[in-house]
Amino acid sequence: MGFITVDAADQIDYDYETSGLNKFIAEILDDVDRENPDHIHQFGKLNICLGR
Repeated sequence: MGFITVDAADQIDYDYETSGLNKFIAEILDDVDRENPDHIHQFGKLNICLGR
């Protein structure tokens, strides 16, 4: 479960697939070695918070 702010969605033109956001998140969630200890990841200008 996750959420995205309207401002963040606007920055990627509401296109999660073409922007690569879906793939970016999936790759992090599929590989625990890619997770940051602080759970913050950079996707372009967006800060993504992912935790288990």
